[in-house]
Amino acid sequence: ALIAQAINDLDPELGTVVTKTDSGGDQVLWGDRQVLANAPAIHAFDVGGARWQVSVAPSNGWITNTSASTAAFFLTLAATLVLAVFALIARNLFLAKRSSWEQLSEAIEAIDDGFALYDGDDRLVAFNSRYKSYYDASSDLIQTGRTFEQIIRGGVENGQYKDAIGREEEWIADRLASHNNPAGPVEQLLDDGRWLKVSEAKMSDGSTVGFRVDVTELKLAQQAAEAANQAKSEFLNTVSHEIRTPLSAIIGFSSMIQNLNIMPEYTRFIAVIEDENSNVDTRKLAFQDLEALVVKYSRRIDANGKHLLSVINDILYWNRAEVIEEEASFTRVEIGAVTKSAADQLYAIAAEKGVDLIVEANSAFVFGSEVRLKQLVLNLVGNALKFTDAGQVHVSTQLCGETAVIEVKDTGCGIPEDCFEMVFQSFTQLDSGLKRRYGGSGLGLAISRDIAEKHGGSISVSSTVGMGSTFRVT
Repeated sequence: ALIAQAINDLDPELGTVVTKTDSGGDQVLWGDRQVLANAPAIHAFDVGGARWQVSVAPSNGWITNTSASTAAFFLTLAATLVLAVFALIARNLFLAKRSSWEQLSEAIEAIDDGFALYDGDDRLVAFNSRYKSYYDASSDLIQTGRTFEQIIRGGVENGQYKDAIGREEEWIADRLASHNNPAGPVEQLLDDGRWLKVSEAKMSDGSTVGFRVDVTELKLAQQAAEAANQAKSEFLNTVSHEIRTPLSAIIGFSSMIQNLNIMPEYTRFIAVIEDENSNVDTRKLAFQDLEALVVKYSRRIDANGKHLLSVINDILYWNRAEVIEEEASFTRVEIGAVTKSAADQLYAIAAEKGVDLIVEANSAFVFGSEVRLKQLVLNLVGNALKFTDAGQVHVSTQLCGETAVIEVKDTGCGIPEDCFEMVFQSFTQLDSGLKRRYGGSGLGLAISRDIAEKHGGSISVSSTVGMGSTFRVT
C-alpha cells in the first residue's frame, strides 16, 4: 500500500493496483482492479511465500500521439523504477526481519530452562521444547495462538497439576491471577512428581514472558533436610527423656539408700537390735529384710545405670574416628560365643517380662570386631524383648555354606510391611505411641545395620503385624 501510494503521489493520473497470490488464490490488497484491464506495467516479486504484483497504468488509458506517448512512457518507466526500489527495500526488510526472528527462535530454543512468551492478548507467541517437555500431560495444547487459560485449563482436565485436584476452578483462578499480576516466583507441583519454579514478568506492551526451572532435586533435598531436622528434634526429645528417666531413678534410689532411717525395714532392724530380749533369728530376719531393701534399690540403680550407658553408647557410636579405628583391628571372632555372652546380659529382662529367651548358638567364625558384633546382638535381642509382651524370643547362629547367619525371632507386636525400611533409619521411630510405651532412642536398629554393613554383611526383616518379627543378619 505504501508503494502504491508513493506512485500515486508521483502522478495522480496513474492508476495503481497491488495484488497478492498465494495458496488462497488472488486478492487485491490496494487499488482498483480495473487497472489490470489497461495493459499496465507490471513488477512482480516473491516475499513471505507469496507472489506480490504491483501494476501501473494511466487512469484514462494509454495516449496514442507520439509526444504524449513518449511522456507517458518515461513517466511509467519512472514509476516502475520507483516501484522496483520500493520492492527491493521491502524484500530486504522482510529478509532481515525473518533472519532476526530465526536468530531469536534459535536463542530461545538454546535456553536450558523452559521459556514462553504470551502477547498482550495472552496468546502464546513463542516457546522452546524444554517448556513443552515439562507439561507432558498437556503438550498437545501448547501451540502458538492458544491462550494461557486454554492451556492451563486443558492441563487441569488432564491431571497435569497435583495441587489442582479437588479444587480445579479455584486453582485456575489463582493461577490466572498470579500470571496476570506476577508478584515473584511460585512453585508448581506436576503430576509426575516434578517441581517447577515459575518466574513471570509483564512487558511494557502487555506481553508476558515466563521461565520454568526444574527444581525437583532442590525441593527433594529441602524436604529431606526438613524431615531430618524434624527427626533430629524428635530424637533429641526422646534422648533427653531416655537420659533423664534413668538419671532420676538413680538419684532417687541413691537418696533412699542414703536415708535408710526413714524406711520401715530400717526402723524394725534398729528396734530388734536395741531389744535385749530379741534372739539371733529375729535379728537375722530383720537384717535380711533391710539387706533385701538395699539390694533391691542397688539393682534398680544398676539397671538404670546400664540403660543410661546403653543410650550414651548408641549416641557415641556415630563417632566415625572410633569406628575406623576398630575396622583396622578386626580379628577372628566366634559368633556363637558372642551371641551367648550377649544373651546372658538379657535373661533377667526376659524373666522380668515373663518372656522365654531361647538361644541356639552354633559355632561360626567371622572376621570383625567382637565388641561391635556383641553390640549388634544386644541391640537385636533387646529390641525383640522390648516389643514382646508374651511368648518368646528365639536367637540362633549357624553357618550356611561360608556365610555366618544370626537370626532373632520374636512373638511381639510385629511391623507393617511398608515400614520395613524405615525401622533401620537413624532418628526415626515408627509410632509416637509405641515410643511412649516402650521407650528407646530409635538408634538401635540403625546401628545394627551399620555394624553389619561394616562387616561386609547385611540385615533384613520379615514380619506380620500381631504375630512377630524376624531379623536376619548375614
